Amino acid sequence: MERMSAVDLKERAISALVLLWVVSIPVSTAATNICFFLLMLVSLFYWRKDTWLQGWLGPCLISIFVFNIIALLWSGATNHEKTSAMIDCLRLLGILLLAPLFTAHRISLLRHAFILTCIVVVLLGILKVLGLPIGGKYFGGAIFKNHITTSFLVATAAFMLANQLLYTEHKRWVGLGLGLMSIYMIFFNSGRLGFILFLIYMLMFARQWFQLNGASWVSLRKIAIVLLAVLVILPFLGVSLLSLPLLKRFAHLEGEWSLYQQNRNLELSSVGSRILFIEKSVALIHKKPLLGWGTGSFGSAYQNEFPNDFYTSNPHNEWLRVGVELGIFGIALYGWLFILLWRRISHALCEQQLMYYGFLFVFLLGTVSNSWLMDFTEMNLFCFICTMLVGQTISKRRTCQQLYQSHLSLSS
Repeated sequence: MERMSAVDLKERAISALVLLWVVSIPVSTAATNICFFLLMLVSLFYWRKDTWLQGWLGPCLISIFVFNIIALLWSGATNHEKTSAMIDCLRLLGILLLAPLFTAHRISLLRHAFILTCIVVVLLGILKVLGLPIGGKYFGGAIFKNHITTSFLVATAAFMLANQLLYTEHKRWVGLGLGLMSIYMIFFNSGRLGFILFLIYMLMFARQWFQLNGASWVSLRKIAIVLLAVLVILPFLGVSLLSLPLLKRFAHLEGEWSLYQQNRNLELSSVGSRILFIEKSVALIHKKPLLGWGTGSFGSAYQNEFPNDFYTSNPHNEWLRVGVELGIFGIALYGWLFILLWRRISHALCEQQLMYYGFLFVFLLGTVSNSWLMDFTEMNLFCFICTMLVGQTISKRRTCQQLYQSHLSLSS
């Protein structure tokens, strides 16, 4: 009896630690770090042989980790840059290590906890824009993270909630939460990228909703065109006229382009600096195309090769960063990872496949304009959702066809 109690206590402690990690992702960098590495230590006691397999996913993640270690040999990065890069690789490896801790019960709890945390962030952000003196460190409706990261977190949580709306019986409360997040994203959000990704998320949700309710593919195409007009034209031409923070952010694009053309104040031009980073990154890749400049070396390589240009240690493009540091071989490894994750989604619970497909698609889009696998919060969110994917119990899932038929029978 005492042994059972001890096991139960241990499981509760692990559940609490995993929960703290997930809840801290939108609100605290320090707490996220502490919880993650504690979980990595705990996961060593749950090690199993099949933990390192997971089809080809295990060998892929291990290959990425090992190649980054080898690439340290020719890296000109500082010790701090090398350490940061290897910690990022360790977080990716955590997808494998933490997967045994993500049981079916915990996955449901963690998903709801993340959504509720983001709802709290939304409420505080709305209060801030309305005049409450909080979150002064960040722009617009952002409280705990910058406006770019906050908009991505909220957009992702809204998509999770929308996916839940498709299958839950508590549609009123779920719809209320989704409506609140939508109001925040349109009227109180300052992140341009997050707003665009939110629109993509909602289009994917609308397509799935109509498909589950028996709409034909012809109807879906027509509906998609209408939704695209409503979700894009109205926010930009109508609703966004009242959305001052977001409207100002989009209005800055013209000024940023002008600064780039004049080749001045690139630190104030998000568009101009990104174009410059693309040009210089391609030049760096061209010089060392196969194996790159070494792990964590983007900043040092950029500074050494272009000392008179506007400096950056982050090209705001994940594939350019990987290409510069690890070459074509590194790009192939990371591309392989995303292909394996995409293919693995078909083995997830059918009710959650849309969530995984949507997140991975949007994350891939985001890596074109941001280095999200080196950005702390985005990287932790990626690890969290991918670990949920890997940790799901495949044998107990309902097939999509079974779910589709049951949904139609309930609707009728």
